[in-house]
Amino acid sequence: MVALPLLPHETLYVGVDVGKFGHIAGFLSRTLLARHERFEGCPTLAFDQSREGFRAFVDRLRELVPIEQVTVLLEHTGHYHSLLEQYLLDLDITVYRIHVQERPKGMVKTDKRDALSLANRLYTQLDLGAQVEDKMQLVRRALPPTKAASQLKGLIQHRYELSHQCTQLRNKLTAICDELFPELVQIFRDPNREVALAYREKFPTPYAIATASMAALRELRSRSFPSEAQLLKFQQLARETIGIKNVDRQQGLLIEQALLIKEL
Repeated sequence: MVALPLLPHETLYVGVDVGKFGHIAGFLSRTLLARHERFEGCPTLAFDQSREGFRAFVDRLRELVPIEQVTVLLEHTGHYHSLLEQYLLDLDITVYRIHVQERPKGMVKTDKRDALSLANRLYTQLDLGAQVEDKMQLVRRALPPTKAASQLKGLIQHRYELSHQCTQLRNKLTAICDELFPELVQIFRDPNREVALAYREKFPTPYAIATASMAALRELRSRSFPSEAQLLKFQQLARETIGIKNVDRQQGLLIEQALLIKEL
């Protein structure tokens, strides 16, 4: 005989404090809130990041309310929440997401309080209709991904990581340029454009630029850029640069610059 839910006629709001190996769920409803007076006093459940743990969590939900009356809020914490989210969505349980919340200064972290705070945030926004000024505190419905989205998720993440890595490399190359030859940007507005990097790779120091022949400098031009006048100014800037003169530091920057250009 299947036991009847304890709260058969109301919505159960569940906040889950997500961890790497285990999670804490906090349960809140109108009845639970009336019984315990404050949301911090409402019940919680610890469960493992495993199929057995997920089953124990869902079993507890079914003890409290019919499963279709459950609404769960998860913090969007990297990838640790994704397995639980998928498990719940597969059971047609309503799931919401929220950005990771900053804790007020001076407040000690407790997983139970964090879980119940999430449940309370879900309750106040969905049940009471509370509005939030900070969009980072807004709960958003999580929907099952489409087939295409599931297939492309890894590729999109990889593209993002490559783009992020590329930005980091460019920032490092810009910083090196600022030390070695800060005047270079008077000729190349973007010191990391393909044509600029070609010059930086072949003539890595201001001295190399200043002593190069015009014929050698022309070989790297992109169409007619830099112009003859710009190449002459380029050499003048190289001769008069305020770039770093310390030989050891310069050598270290040159090694790093060569490696970064190859990686880019």
